[in-house]
Amino acid sequence: MESALPSWQVVETVAHEVGISPLELSQPLYDVLDPDALDALFVSPFSRTPGPVQVTFEYQGYDVTVVGSDESDVTVRAEARATAEPRGATD
Repeated sequence: MESALPSWQVVETVAHEVGISPLELSQPLYDVLDPDALDALFVSPFSRTPGPVQVTFEYQGYDVTVVGSDESDVTVRAEARATAEPRGATD
């Protein structure tokens, strides 16, 4: 997965967490953010910044974080979002 574009890594990672094929995800990534813009942050020679770049967003019920310093070193993490407070809970 290291050579795949960051947008595809997001789709693969979330699908893996859900336990389905990337093609079975009910919501396309482009409904949440522009995949080309995400990829450009990590693979475009014109967008290089000193130090790591980090993008966090919600997708398919997961908090997704993409971290990298260049296209060969991109990490995607997906953590299930915390559910709402149970009914009847008091402050």
